[in-house]
Amino acid sequence: MKKLSLTVLAGLVIGISFDASAPADIQQPDTALSQNMSDSMYIAGYGGMQMSNAIVDSVSPGQTKSHEINIDKTEQMSVTCFTNGYLRLAMTDPNGVRIDSAATRGDQTSAYVSAETEEGQNIISVILGDNPPAGKWIIEVSSDKANNKAAYYMLMTQSQGSDINLEAKTEKDYYFKGDTILIMASLLDKFGPVTGAKVEALAWQTRERTDTLYLYDDGAHGDSLSDDGLYANRYPFESKTGFLTFSIKATGEGEKPFTRYGSTMANIARSRAKLNGIFSDYGRDTDGDQLFDELIVEAGINVIDPDTFWFGAQLRVPDGPHGKPAPGDEYIASFLGSFSADTFLTAGEHKLLIAFDGEHLYEKHHDGPYQFEQLSVYLFDISGSQGVDRYDGIYLTKKYSYWDFQGAGILLDGEYSDRSLDINGDGLYDSLIVSLNIDIRSSDTYVWQSTLFGDRAGQGLDNTMAECFLKKGVNTIRFSFKGSKLRAGGLDGPYEMTGIAIYGKATGASIVDMKKIMTHSYKYTQFE
Repeated sequence: MKKLSLTVLAGLVIGISFDASAPADIQQPDTALSQNMSDSMYIAGYGGMQMSNAIVDSVSPGQTKSHEINIDKTEQMSVTCFTNGYLRLAMTDPNGVRIDSAATRGDQTSAYVSAETEEGQNIISVILGDNPPAGKWIIEVSSDKANNKAAYYMLMTQSQGSDINLEAKTEKDYYFKGDTILIMASLLDKFGPVTGAKVEALAWQTRERTDTLYLYDDGAHGDSLSDDGLYANRYPFESKTGFLTFSIKATGEGEKPFTRYGSTMANIARSRAKLNGIFSDYGRDTDGDQLFDELIVEAGINVIDPDTFWFGAQLRVPDGPHGKPAPGDEYIASFLGSFSADTFLTAGEHKLLIAFDGEHLYEKHHDGPYQFEQLSVYLFDISGSQGVDRYDGIYLTKKYSYWDFQGAGILLDGEYSDRSLDINGDGLYDSLIVSLNIDIRSSDTYVWQSTLFGDRAGQGLDNTMAECFLKKGVNTIRFSFKGSKLRAGGLDGPYEMTGIAIYGKATGASIVDMKKIMTHSYKYTQFE
């Protein structure tokens, strides 16, 4: 397993966020500190990171509190103190070695970091790499006598590269009031499933504890097999909409006792609607010029509870026979557009209209069919967005030509070249020719012009203009610059051609492009 650097580990610890929504038995007594314990565990599982201890306590001015925790085998670990006061953190490992801010100075395998959040909370963390020893650790939290009141704190221990890993999730991303939620927690070590553990889930929402339930690995509570390391249970929820959080605690006894914490959330939407997977598409011409201003994709939806629904989706160039998107940079390059909107829908069957800009499709220079994907439907309220449904598949539109869509009728395809021309054979160039490929919608007589610049800002060397009848499709046009002008300019290349203007005399199609085209290197003395 690849280790996280201490810098990355520290960044994850400092990046933890809080809110004031924890239930009473998790929340600190001081309301200024009110911390969402589940949010503090959101990095569990990142790069193999696991949370193994969580302690809530307070310390008076001049007092030191000690806590004994058990750390099992791990590659890296951090002990972090979240507090509303100004405290110090120190640790003693199973071998009796004390670790504090002084001990970590100059040590490449450990770090002592502290920070203050925007909410005025303080974070102190000791981060250890290089396989810290397993066993009983003593954690000390100290408050200076100068502090004028007791400070509340939460201690959290996380590890990366440990043998035992907990990962929690719910069966679905979206739920509604009255649904039964399936909560699952996977508990594995390097040998396979960890069985016989005690796994409990605390369910809570906006400070209110709703219930505690146990998860079982018996094949009878939503997990398909017994003793496979997957602990599960079903939870009927009839309360408020919004996010329902499950804080998971797994403990094991025996020769190597362990504790692991994790969390997961269920999104409880206020209104029900279901995408039915039925799609259609067409081009829409809004101004009567026989060109599509928009590509419309219609998506079927069955609305149960009337509401204002937001929806959004993306359009891409398909890759492969099944429209599977390409990875990495190719996937980014295949992006054709996105759309989002909201609409009020009554109960019943409806069609969502997702409109993609036709001119943007024209400029992307890709023919259809196009790949429609990532369709999501959601709601908004003061607490944020609530997911309602999502279509995880893809839909391929009908075939389209990019010329079917609104646009200037002239496209630069990016291909260009340059060469010098010696007409009279005297060994000096009479002209410099820049050739450029363009794609045009209609046959017509086209006029084009541009300017050639030297390597000094603003010094134009020559202008050129030409015209010719061009047929529909890809054509090569040439810009010819006089050799005498380049010699008189006294500047060596490479030269820069910019300010390309092209227009059709009959159709009125036109384009002005300020892209810069660089020529090869030339000496001005090579020209006539």
